[in-house]
Amino acid sequence: ELAKRDVVVTFFVQGCNAERYSSVIKKAYEAGHQIASHTYNHPNLVTLSTAEVQNQLNKTSNILNQAIGVENTYMLRPPYGSYNANVLAVSGVPAILWSVDTLDWKTRRADAVYQHIVNDTKDGSIILMHDLYSSTVEGALRGIDYLREQGYELVTVSELLRRRGITPAAIPMPTTTAKLCPALPCLRLKRNMLRDGTRLALRLTQEPKFTTLWMAAGQTGKARFTAAPLFWRRTPRCELLLLSV
Repeated sequence: ELAKRDVVVTFFVQGCNAERYSSVIKKAYEAGHQIASHTYNHPNLVTLSTAEVQNQLNKTSNILNQAIGVENTYMLRPPYGSYNANVLAVSGVPAILWSVDTLDWKTRRADAVYQHIVNDTKDGSIILMHDLYSSTVEGALRGIDYLREQGYELVTVSELLRRRGITPAAIPMPTTTAKLCPALPCLRLKRNMLRDGTRLALRLTQEPKFTTLWMAAGQTGKARFTAAPLFWRRTPRCELLLLSV
């Protein structure tokens, strides 16, 4: 269906699935799609030791290399969008997130997937979808048809970055500690290091496996940002990780 529409995409693949469906991976690669890593079995990388992170990534890379028959370097989409400076240093590749979340895994409705694509996509967007449900395929194809009618060209992540003159690199992100206001979802930061649209991950101090994603909104140079939570959990203290700017 993608070939019929002259569309290429980026598949972030789990190694455990690539082992079972290596012929599918090779077919996708030969069709011009970008193959990338989503770790071996989807752990939260920030909760793992350096050796465990390395094993997740190296094992997946070896499986993908064997599947496509080419020695390659694979971009990483960290599970849950969760990573830190250690993960970047170990991986040596950029961590790719998303700007449009279709929530296909949650709604399991083709119409909902389609509406997210139609309403939220703009030039340069990276759209997140999964291969778990047929409703995602239906919604995605409808969304692709709509975007193409609007004049969009759908390309791989690598091609998108190339066209924008971006050379991706695994650059360790700064970290700091923030207190969460109990009444309002508002962050008071020690350093002025955020700007409008910054993606944040709040990792709870007492529950390190739970990652909260935020989108900051405020004025450049201000130390105080109002944050709209994608997942909300109130806590008196947490670790703040800067994901992207």
